[in-house]
Amino acid sequence: MGRRGDILIPSLSRQSDPAAVEAISRAIFNKEGYNFASFCSTEEAYKANGSASYLKAHPTALIKGFLGGISGSLTDPNIKEGIWHSGEETFPEPKPASKPKGKPSRKR
Repeated sequence: MGRRGDILIPSLSRQSDPAAVEAISRAIFNKEGYNFASFCSTEEAYKANGSASYLKAHPTALIKGFLGGISGSLTDPNIKEGIWHSGEETFPEPKPASKPKGKPSRKR
């Protein structure tokens, strides 16, 4: 089964350099010998990632603070280092509603 880690890194955020977030996450993943790890920048995201009831009460927690996750394999050497999934990829920011295209109607 391997080791699983849920790591809180408050010094990073979703606005941090994505390459730095991945590099720091991978360093922790490899140092601790995890098979799977998730990384959050806020305590709210950390709690929501492990509790469906907390997520239901705080529906934007993961959008705001989930940095990403790494899934690896103990047996497959091709993914021993793990596959990175960014927070933006996993829990994307909702896109603002777009204005309808076309000419505005004129009322007479």
